[in-house]
Amino acid sequence: MRDDEAKFSEVWHRSKKLLRIILGVAPGLVKKGVLHGADLPIGNGVELLFKHLHGAFTWKYPISSWYYEWRTLLELHFNIQDFLQECLLPSKYGESLLLECLWCCVSKSWSNPISQSESLTNKKHFVNNLLGMEPLALPHSLWFGALDIAQALIAKTQKDSTLGICYYLALESLQKAPTSFIRFKAIEVLIRLSKRNMLFYNIIENDFVNHRQFSDLDSVKLHQMIEAIREKSFQDEKLVNTNKNNVDGLKEKGKVNPANSSTSAHLLTSSDDFISEIVTTELSCPVTCKISKNFQILLCCNHLISSETLQQIINNKSQSTCPFSRKIINLNSVINLPQSAIYQGIRNYLPEDNINVTQDHRENVSNDSSDEEINLSKLKSQQKFKTTTSTVRKFFKTPKFLYSLRKKADIAYKLGEFETTINILTEILEQYPTNYSLQYYRAKAYIECNKFYEAIKDLNSAIKQKPYKFDAYLLRGIAYFKMNKYNESLDDLTKSLELEPNNATALSQCGITYYMMKEYDESLWDLTKSLEIEPNNASALCYRGMIYYKRKKYNESLIDLTTSLEIEPINADSLSYCGIIYYMMNEYEKSLLDLTKSLEIEPNNASALCYRGMIYYKREKYNESLIDLTKSLEIEPNNASALNNRGITYCMMKEYDKSLLDLTKSLEIEPNNAKALKHRGITYCMMKEYDKPLLDLTKSSEIEPNNAEVLNYRGMTYFMKKEYDESLWDLTKSLEIEPNNASVLCYRGLIYLRREKYNESLIDLTKSLEIEPNNTDALNYRGMTYYMIKEYYKSFLDLTKSLNIEPNNEFLWNLTQSLEIEPIDASALRYRGIIYYMIKEYNKSLLDLTKSLEIEPNNASLWNSIKLLKIKPNDAPALRNRGIICYIMKEYDQSLLDLTKSLDIEPDNASALSYLGVIYCKTKKYDKSLLDLMKSMELVPNYELLRNLIKSLEIEPDNAFAFRYCGITYYMINDYDKSLWDLTKSLEIEPNNAFALSYRGKIYCMMKEYDKSLLDLTKSLEIEPNNASALNHRGITYYMMKKYDKSLLDLTKSLKIEPNNAEALSFHGIIYYMMKQYYKSLSDLTQSLCIKPNNASTLCYRGMTYYMMKVYDKSLVDLTKSLEIEPNNTLALSYRSMTYYIIREYDKSLLDLTKSLEIESNNESLEILTKLIEIKSNDASALTYRGIICYIKKEYDESLLDLTKSLEIKPNNVLALRYRGMTYYMMKEYYESLLGDR
Repeated sequence: MRDDEAKFSEVWHRSKKLLRIILGVAPGLVKKGVLHGADLPIGNGVELLFKHLHGAFTWKYPISSWYYEWRTLLELHFNIQDFLQECLLPSKYGESLLLECLWCCVSKSWSNPISQSESLTNKKHFVNNLLGMEPLALPHSLWFGALDIAQALIAKTQKDSTLGICYYLALESLQKAPTSFIRFKAIEVLIRLSKRNMLFYNIIENDFVNHRQFSDLDSVKLHQMIEAIREKSFQDEKLVNTNKNNVDGLKEKGKVNPANSSTSAHLLTSSDDFISEIVTTELSCPVTCKISKNFQILLCCNHLISSETLQQIINNKSQSTCPFSRKIINLNSVINLPQSAIYQGIRNYLPEDNINVTQDHRENVSNDSSDEEINLSKLKSQQKFKTTTSTVRKFFKTPKFLYSLRKKADIAYKLGEFETTINILTEILEQYPTNYSLQYYRAKAYIECNKFYEAIKDLNSAIKQKPYKFDAYLLRGIAYFKMNKYNESLDDLTKSLELEPNNATALSQCGITYYMMKEYDESLWDLTKSLEIEPNNASALCYRGMIYYKRKKYNESLIDLTTSLEIEPINADSLSYCGIIYYMMNEYEKSLLDLTKSLEIEPNNASALCYRGMIYYKREKYNESLIDLTKSLEIEPNNASALNNRGITYCMMKEYDKSLLDLTKSLEIEPNNAKALKHRGITYCMMKEYDKPLLDLTKSSEIEPNNAEVLNYRGMTYFMKKEYDESLWDLTKSLEIEPNNASVLCYRGLIYLRREKYNESLIDLTKSLEIEPNNTDALNYRGMTYYMIKEYYKSFLDLTKSLNIEPNNEFLWNLTQSLEIEPIDASALRYRGIIYYMIKEYNKSLLDLTKSLEIEPNNASLWNSIKLLKIKPNDAPALRNRGIICYIMKEYDQSLLDLTKSLDIEPDNASALSYLGVIYCKTKKYDKSLLDLMKSMELVPNYELLRNLIKSLEIEPDNAFAFRYCGITYYMINDYDKSLWDLTKSLEIEPNNAFALSYRGKIYCMMKEYDKSLLDLTKSLEIEPNNASALNHRGITYYMMKKYDKSLLDLTKSLKIEPNNAEALSFHGIIYYMMKQYYKSLSDLTQSLCIKPNNASTLCYRGMTYYMMKVYDKSLVDLTKSLEIEPNNTLALSYRSMTYYIIREYDKSLLDLTKSLEIESNNESLEILTKLIEIKSNDASALTYRGIICYIKKEYDESLLDLTKSLEIKPNNVLALRYRGMTYYMMKEYYESLLGDR
């Protein structure tokens, strides 16, 4: 196609010539027309454009026959305005010309279902298609392209008539579409159109829902297609960000607001009339109001009239003039604007052809300064097209030749385009400034725009002309009402009713005005009279319902408001008051529904927000309540009810300071508000400021003497102040009003308990629990009451249930308070000890129970309570602590049983092992005792037990067990001298005790007396050959004596018995390292570190092993970790220094070396590093490093040699200069030292 672009340019050039001829701008194709010397007669149109272009050219490459037509349409779409400018024609007619061309092409497409080029029956095209010489095209591609241009036109047009014509184009295409290809595009055009205007949206949605226009299609498939296209449209707009004229945008701009527009409901139900009126106005002559197929543009004034009207003007006048501008018409400059294709396409949607106006035109244009009024019925009879009742009402008597402008004003008013309406009416009023109906109509538009002063000015003029007409008084009354001038409004409305006493609108508005003035009797009278005349007046019903509400006649109010909502479902006031009344009637679901709907329409309704906040409070949705109440107070800051309710909400959320602020502010506005007083008193109670609430609660009680809640809280306040008589009086009175208040019964039961009236207490607490079975306070107090009357089992049941419901309840706090007053109350201690035990605070439990036994050693009630404790089989802490309690109570068998079960679950619990060892000791089972105690000591040293053993040795000096255990205990706490003394004493009594020999051998090893250690460990192993601990320590002793083979044997045998002994594995690995078996060493050391990951020695040796294996990165990791645990390990520092040297991090290497030498000046690292250094020629860093090491070794000559050589390579090496200066200084060559250090 690119090679044929010149050809297409020629097509467009020729198209412009043809268009000039069609419009009458240039000489034409056939003989002269009747009117103005154009070469086309009237009646011919744009079809000749395509007819004369067809076949006029030959193409270098074959193209589909539809393509040049579509290309012409495309050129017109993009260049029509430029073309009109070239021709000096008004640009506003460009869309009309383009639409005529679109309808022409589409009409031809559905008249000829498949063109020749698209049919494979034509041999020539069939062969061309096979050879690839002619591109294949989908059927009806021109039709599809025309719809695509219409879709683009919809997006950018500002004319409602263009939208209407495009609507009919898409609708006709959908009805006549032979394939889903065209149907898809037609639906896409309709969806795009629906997003331009709310009224079109409703009409098109209604078409889709009812399938009225395309009933022959399968409804399911159609629905699926529509939804798919809708999604495609959404994604397209999202992609290109063109969705600027959608319905939401129209709502925001105020162009379409169905909630407030009085005409919207009518327009939705009469959609056909609405669109046809718009298009009819476009296709009608503005002079005769008659639909025409052909129009003429008068270049003298740019007005548009029909060809028939122009012919009449020529026939009736000697000198032809424009009926609007009175300018002389030059017949040679009249431009033809054909509309026949549009007319033919949509004629079925338009009214019938208009009857010719028989009245002489001169009659229409004469007396232009007078207030000419044409009888409405006569005007209606002159129009054969239908006019809806609402339209007729609005079409006040207007001169006939201004009918078109008036029609446009009416359409703009319906669309909510009030500024446009005002502009059009102002244009008419310039010619007819005293027209009553036009002034009235413009005043209505001004009121819609909130321009009340301009409206009143128009209405004053209208009333001055016709003071006997009621409607201007009514409208002026409404304007004053909107300005909040109720007295002036009432005067005008009263005057209106004097002229027409039974006018329902005036009566209704009068009633509403009285309502705003709070004169409810007069308002009710007028509204009732209005509703007798017009029962379905939603506004009157709403206001009468509001008056009934104010008089607390909720049923009557609800009837009126509900009826109002049936007529007008989205009335915010009706919904709001309905919601409030439902709230008053405790129907919270209905109330919430209506209030939410009301707030969707009117989000800033303070009253609705307040009541919805109160409902959320009732439902315990405190955050939502707070949001609504806060927003309500932003709108009305001094609303006492909202302040009160927000204060209550803050109290429930435990934000007491905020609650007090709101409640106090509410009481400043309404000092005698009993509810606010009550809740401020409750808030003080919650803050435990018991002196403050009594004043508020007492005042509230004076206002509402029978308010049980006030009495309840005042009684609780007296209770907290320990004024039990006053408390009992208030609580008893509260229960007379509300006998089943569980909380009050509980408090009165507690007072009876405090007064030791246990039977009365049990009655109240039991009744409270019948009402609220899970009230933990009542369970606790009843449990305590049962305890006091020695019914332990019942007491235990209540306590257990309470703790299962709420483990952290306040009963513990009460007991603690009691014990602060009476610290030696054994009963309270026992009770608190049992509670601590049940909530698993075992240490506290043991303290309380032990103290209780100290006060009452023989109290059987504790043992009875302990036996009642139910413990889960796998609850080791509970078993262990019950065992300890039984030990304290000297119930050794039960203690032994519980501790043993506990150790089955947790074998390494030091506390259980310790107590079990002591019990075995007390029952003289020494071997078992020692095993448990040793294991316990390994875990946690027990100094208390040590003191007990020392004390026992004073009583029984030859107790080998006590000496042995004391020796082991001292060993565990690293007191080796005392341990050695006690173990030696034990062995003097029992020389062949393997345990004692083994531990004494360990101590000798720790004290580096290796020979003695070997003797004891060997003797121990003769008695117990498989003692892993003895084998391990003998292996360690051999290692210390550098007898690696023997050490390896013992450690290997030890590991066969205890494979996971980290210490044995570590030494096993170290010996392999010494024997240079690095892989075996690495295996053992790694296994040891898996068991004990933070053993510094093991980490150090594994790092050294990695170093020897030249795995330097891992070596560095282990050595660094080892030094984090033991920072002064010289071995780790030395090897890390060497590792850093290997990886050429000389500074870090030097730091580690220096630190190592500071700790241990004679370690071997210097020698090893000296051997490591292999100097390469020109390696300044290595030379510097070796020079520094020589300096440290005090080999100054060698140091000087290396440092000098390093400086020859790098003269500015600061480190080398410094150390050479220091070397000179040590050699007492001070001058050179000064030079060398610079």
